[in-house]
Amino acid sequence: PLAGDPRILSAWMVQCEGRMLPKFDAPLKDLHHELTQLVPEKMAMINAIMESTWPACVEELFEDVAKKRPRFIAHAIISNPVTYGHVHCASALGIPLHMAFPQP
Repeated sequence: PLAGDPRILSAWMVQCEGRMLPKFDAPLKDLHHELTQLVPEKMAMINAIMESTWPACVEELFEDVAKKRPRFIAHAIISNPVTYGHVHCASALGIPLHMAFPQP
C-alpha cells in the first residue's frame, strides 16, 4: 500500500485546484500561510507517497518468508493520477499503467 492519507490528498487537490504550489497572486497573508505551513506539509506527504510506490509494486520478502512463497511483482498498475510515482514504476518494470481518477 502507498503511504499518505488519500482523503487528505484528495481534499488538498480539490482545495488547490490540482496545483502543488499556491497561487502567487493570492493575498500576502494567505500566500505566507500556504508557503510556510501547507506546502511543506503536503510535500512531505507527496514524498512519502513517492517513496512507497516502488515497494508497493515489488514486494521485498524476508529470507524466511521468501522460502515459503514467491515474491510479489506487479503485472500492471492502476493508479490515481495524483500519486505521481506510478509512471516511473511502470516504466522500470515494463508493465502497463492505467490511470483512473477515483471520483466521478
